[in-house]
Amino acid sequence: MEAPLGTAFRRRALVALAAASAAWRAFPAAAQAPRPGISVADYGAIPGAADAGPGLRAAIARLPKTGGAVLRFPPGTYRFAETSGVAAQFAALDDITVDGPGARLLFSGLKRPFMIQNCRNFRIAGLTIDWERPPFSQGEVIAVAAGGRTADIRIDSGFPVDGSETVQAINT
Repeated sequence: MEAPLGTAFRRRALVALAAASAAWRAFPAAAQAPRPGISVADYGAIPGAADAGPGLRAAIARLPKTGGAVLRFPPGTYRFAETSGVAAQFAALDDITVDGPGARLLFSGLKRPFMIQNCRNFRIAGLTIDWERPPFSQGEVIAVAAGGRTADIRIDSGFPVDGSETVQAINT
């Protein structure tokens, strides 16, 4: 004996719902599939070396424009020799993660770590970014000359100057 039409329809709907549910449960796992990884060390950015800049830029050049990837920094301290400009430029990339648990990027001067332009879903995780010496000094105004055009400033010991620095700005 055949099942009534309504029963068959409910069975098909139940099967379709079960298939859709299984596909939905599988979707997040597929979305989290491992993305290609590029290690900066493979391109010459080595912890403890004199200058990680060229190796970092070479690794960035290998990142795919679309499809995503992970740019990995193995643990350690990466020094950047240049004292101005930008260390790494990321432009027009999709789904990129810069990952470096235990990695420390160490800059000097007015060097800027990253410039990120026209990127989608760009993430930075686990990095410590620091400067050998902060790119500024701080102190206390201890005297102002008549007319207010010159001042004596006592520089805090943690921010030494040697007199060759140019003044870029003075804040409160």
